[in-house]
Amino acid sequence: MIKAAIFDVDGTLFDSMPFWMNAGTNFLQSLGSTTTEDLGNVLLSMSLEEGAEYLAKNYLPNMTASEVLRGIVDVMNNAYKNLIPLKKGAKNLLKKLSQNNIPVAIATATDRTLLEVALERLEISEYINQIFTCSECKTTKSVPDIYLKACDALGAIPEQTVVFEDTLLAISTACKAGFVVTAVKDDASAKDFEQIKQKAHFIIEDFDEFNLEIKK
Repeated sequence: MIKAAIFDVDGTLFDSMPFWMNAGTNFLQSLGSTTTEDLGNVLLSMSLEEGAEYLAKNYLPNMTASEVLRGIVDVMNNAYKNLIPLKKGAKNLLKKLSQNNIPVAIATATDRTLLEVALERLEISEYINQIFTCSECKTTKSVPDIYLKACDALGAIPEQTVVFEDTLLAISTACKAGFVVTAVKDDASAKDFEQIKQKAHFIIEDFDEFNLEIKK
């Protein structure tokens, strides 16, 4: 039985990881530059700033890292504004939670500006009660602060709050903090799937599979 829900965004609520993996490649191709096949995987492990420095050093010697960063951000702005879809069943689950008076928060490392434009386009803003970003909370998901703040804002306790996440790090953190954790499978986290299975309370392919009892 749950009384609140917290959703991660990239790779969980949004099917956005392919766009992040291809952001650097798409930016380079827009400039007529060729790339290696594994560039997406290389950049996926880096922050935006680190990725920009890597591209400037290895592919774009005539551009500064700051210029490359702005280019990548423009690519992702367009993706959130026009392209990135929801994970299967996400909107239906958000509706169900709302109908059962279960408040919902987002806890994400995604920039609020990118997030809000996508929420509006995908017509799910009305189902989100609170938004917490790592940058605004001055934290990362290696510690449970963002989940605890979201939980408190929703008027719940961890044991009655389901957290939806896709990465091993975030799943481990939320589990240690006492939350009910549902892992949403995503290709970007496939290498960690065996460990994720050992940590998470539930594993789902998509949100249509989620059937944990909801208490009004």
